[in-house]
Amino acid sequence: TGHELLGIVAFVFILAMVVSTDALLAVLVYGQITERSDDSLLRVFTDADTVIGSEIPVQKLVRWILLGLFVVVGLVGLRVAYVKRNALNSFDLASLPAIPNPTEQDLPSNLNGWQRVSFEHVERDVSTATLAKDSFVWKYTKENAAIIVSVDCPWAEWHNLKFCYFALGWDIDAKYFVPNTQSIQSSRNRETQNELTMTKADRHGFVIFAVVDRNGRELVPPTRHRGIQSPSFLARSFLQQSAASLGFGVQAQFEVIGLELPATTIQVLSESPEPLSEQRLRELRLLYDQIRFELLKSNRWTSSQTVRK
Repeated sequence: TGHELLGIVAFVFILAMVVSTDALLAVLVYGQITERSDDSLLRVFTDADTVIGSEIPVQKLVRWILLGLFVVVGLVGLRVAYVKRNALNSFDLASLPAIPNPTEQDLPSNLNGWQRVSFEHVERDVSTATLAKDSFVWKYTKENAAIIVSVDCPWAEWHNLKFCYFALGWDIDAKYFVPNTQSIQSSRNRETQNELTMTKADRHGFVIFAVVDRNGRELVPPTRHRGIQSPSFLARSFLQQSAASLGFGVQAQFEVIGLELPATTIQVLSESPEPLSEQRLRELRLLYDQIRFELLKSNRWTSSQTVRK
């Protein structure tokens, strides 16, 4: 729905720019917009080469409204371009201190009966915010089942994997910030995890993920509690992003979104031709808890501690 609404807004914006630009060109080329013999307001703005008569008040008002719209939209566009080039670009992930890459040995070869069968580092040349530049991927198998463990980075904010899997064709039921009630505890203030129950054709999938900063602390979006898909959350996000695009509150947003960037997603994916049983889901949650614990005490995080007091 949000994507469709964005398309409608973009269409209205383009239409307004076309009409206002046409009105501006009509004034620049023909001097003024005037009444036609057939009193057609539409033709007033499209066939200026057949001008006759004199300008009427309604047309004059419409003309100035359109010209004002052109000026306002143009100034806003220039401001956004300036901010994009200067203020936003001043926050550069590449300028942050490097964090050691994960290694195959960061996770044990056997996890509660799940046997590691492969490890790879996927590097991408990306220009989109939906893909990570680096992914470190472990594959584990147990009997006829398999799971994929992925560490993806770097991110400048809380990254919602729902949109990544949605783009791959999955239908998704998402639960955000599910309290972690498992047995493994650590001193890193791990609080919650996010769960995606997915279906696609004859496949079923389940994803557990969280986003952590360079210290292993959990990142959350500016509005975290249960309302991430609500209209109020979308409205607040739109206003915050619009303000940031105009250069207002940019640094404050980064301070709210990130603790110590860059951020990393830790996720576990399980696929099956059959719906996953409650027993398997409980097993995956316990497995994810152990995986997250093992990763957060690895060299990637323990060697890069910059915790604020």
